[in-house]
Amino acid sequence: MEDDTVNETDLVVSPDDTVEQEIAETAEAFAESEQSSDDQGELEEISDGLESIYVSMEAAMQDGGLSPQSALFMQHAVGAYTSRLGLKVSSVTPSLESFGGQSGQAAATTISMEGIKETIKKIWQAIKNAVAKAIAAVKNFFAKIFGGAKKLKSRIEALKGKTSEAVDYQGKKVKVSGGDAIAYKGKVDGASVAQGLGVLGELVQESWGELAPAAEKYYAHMGAVLADPKTQAALEEAAITKEVESAEGMFSPVAAKLSGRSKEAAGGWYFSTSAEAGPAGEDATKNTLTLARKKPSINEGTEIDCPGPNTLRDILGHCSTIVETLLAKGSYMDKLNAAREKAVQTTEKFVNAAEQGKLGKAWSNATVNRGLRKATKDLTRPLLQVNNAGFSAVRSALALVERSIAAAGKSEKKDDKKKDGDKK
Repeated sequence: MEDDTVNETDLVVSPDDTVEQEIAETAEAFAESEQSSDDQGELEEISDGLESIYVSMEAAMQDGGLSPQSALFMQHAVGAYTSRLGLKVSSVTPSLESFGGQSGQAAATTISMEGIKETIKKIWQAIKNAVAKAIAAVKNFFAKIFGGAKKLKSRIEALKGKTSEAVDYQGKKVKVSGGDAIAYKGKVDGASVAQGLGVLGELVQESWGELAPAAEKYYAHMGAVLADPKTQAALEEAAITKEVESAEGMFSPVAAKLSGRSKEAAGGWYFSTSAEAGPAGEDATKNTLTLARKKPSINEGTEIDCPGPNTLRDILGHCSTIVETLLAKGSYMDKLNAAREKAVQTTEKFVNAAEQGKLGKAWSNATVNRGLRKATKDLTRPLLQVNNAGFSAVRSALALVERSIAAAGKSEKKDDKKKDGDKK
């Protein structure tokens, strides 16, 4: 019996080298963006941890400072964070012997608090640099993905005119490449791929129609809050909390809505929210929208029944939706980046005001740091992730379509040769 499985080596998939080059550059740009977000996240985590220790020490000062035993625990806790910065705890806090006696405890605790405060200040500068690097990485990523999307659009249009050739598909098999990117609920048959791409297209559209505008409004509002003289002069923390919550109200409901209605898409992707307790002294939790994944496990080269023309057209239609959305809405990223950059610039003036003692008494060290974290919060990451997932899925889906069209055509050529041989 003749084998109707198409060998990938017989096919020329994605013959345009510039497409593959742009895909590689896009992947590199995405990895750089993810690393920048990770760096910012780690610095914020270290800052939050040190701030929690600082707040605990403020409470201890009311009882005369840390005892030697408490100081030992404090040094271990501080060291766990500073070691991640390449700093020894001795560069931040005095020796354990300094905490002996009543006067020694108070003095050593005060010195430790000053050391922690200075370290947090240095971390803030590092966070600001990380945010600037992250914004640059975001710009680079979208510049790459737009160029790649234009090439993919051309491939989609070319393939649409060839689907009618895939009429002799029954009984044929094709191998799936990059199946993890297009699998839907663990399946990579043509119908499942088309359905999963449809859901993924909805996620991409939601990211631009709802997520991006909400993030832009959040940054614009937080920047305005920190620059507002009335807020800076606040005497009651409740007034600050009210303004911060008003900014959260521009994004959190959108994040919750996206997460609540999100369905698993191609590649196992879906929107989700995570919440974790904030630093000591904060009642609010940090709610974060992420692009979560139930990662498929599809073996490379898995064979499936060759999809028919209608299924191929469905796949191409969903690919077109993803690519067209990217090309039509992507320019909004400039507006979002501008709002984020302005918020970061505002924090610089805010920090200067804090250092010069120009803020109202409601602005404790913890409250100042809270305001800075809120203004520099990374809300763009899920936007990048879902668009990168869409880009990768389209690439794998087009490869499947190309193989399917080639499979039908190849079988016809084999049949023609066989008939010619019979005639002889």
